[in-house]
Amino acid sequence: MHTSRRLIYGDEEALALEGMRRQAQDLVEDWEFVFLADGGQVLEQLAADGCDVLIASASLPGVAPEALFREARRRQPDGLRILMTSPSTQDRVLPCVGLLHQAFPRTSDPNQVLAMVANALRIGAGMTRFPEVKTAITTLERLPSVPKVYQELRAALEGEHATWREVGAIIQRDMGMTAKVLNLINSAFFGLQRRVESPQEAVHFLGMDVVQALVLAHGLFDQTGTLGTRRIRLEDVWEHSLRVARGARALAAMEGLSRHRASDAFMGGLLHDVGILVLAKAFPESYDRVVESCGTWQISLVEAEREAFGLSHAEVGAYLLGLWGIQGGVLEAVSLHHTPGSFRRSGFDPVLAVHIADEFSRSASQHPVWEGTTLDQPALEALGLVDCIPGWKKVLQAPGW
Repeated sequence: MHTSRRLIYGDEEALALEGMRRQAQDLVEDWEFVFLADGGQVLEQLAADGCDVLIASASLPGVAPEALFREARRRQPDGLRILMTSPSTQDRVLPCVGLLHQAFPRTSDPNQVLAMVANALRIGAGMTRFPEVKTAITTLERLPSVPKVYQELRAALEGEHATWREVGAIIQRDMGMTAKVLNLINSAFFGLQRRVESPQEAVHFLGMDVVQALVLAHGLFDQTGTLGTRRIRLEDVWEHSLRVARGARALAAMEGLSRHRASDAFMGGLLHDVGILVLAKAFPESYDRVVESCGTWQISLVEAEREAFGLSHAEVGAYLLGLWGIQGGVLEAVSLHHTPGSFRRSGFDPVLAVHIADEFSRSASQHPVWEGTTLDQPALEALGLVDCIPGWKKVLQAPGW
């Protein structure tokens, strides 16, 4: 097995191979680069030595891209997998969606592709001390979806009258579906000039026909509806996340944030606990013990997770979403929703909106695992916002919320 990091680039066009060859040498000094023009040759290299990064053209001869990336994931589960596409190869792209981390148009500047590689590796560097968790994240094809929301989406797509707004609104009610559709639309493959921030926008840009194909034919979303745990259910996480998302959006409006930042607050709230889904799905028995220890030892969920895994759902969720191409305010809100004071803030922002909503957007029926969270009082004091707490609490704990 290779000792230095290894990147395999497969493309049938000599010009593309040469362009990537020139740029790749500047990535990192101790990398080994392998450039191949046939899918069979790529499979041979994967069998012989594996790779840390596989970049391959969707039209590479000799083997279908789905088989290629499936083998790459089997050989090196924590490796990075990127597909280069063109409009004529879309039918070969859709079956690969769950196997990829990113997709780029064939016309992309090699520097753009390699910059994404470097960024993903930088984000993942902090996960090297937790190899089992890292592998669970990098091999994750999709997050579990709440059954009743999935069935509602399927019925809408199988009908004749659903609009992109209606379909997007259904997806937005499920954190797993939302994360995956934002991952897909924000892939460079679609070549959009700005980041898409909501499932409604994503469905609009993808088109109803593509969404139907992805959901009904290619299983974009996980419809099993279970985490495999006994102590906490998918529905528990879903209900809490929806309440936090709505609460964060209300606070953003209350504090006069722009529409863009209010959207980040809502999406950050919806996805803030996505790391719980990853950990619970990958390690159900261990996560049951985490939940049990919260009650037994009267410690917070974050403390219990760090005791069991070495890191918390906040870091896990941020790593997954970063790998999936979700950036900006949403990623920051997920990463820092328990520790907003760990980075200097200039005022009220989406991170604080999610943090405060996570503390006060509670219901009598919610799972007790969220009762151990605490407000970052020093962060609020540093910003002169402590006097705002009663008003925020009143809004978020009002009847009917």
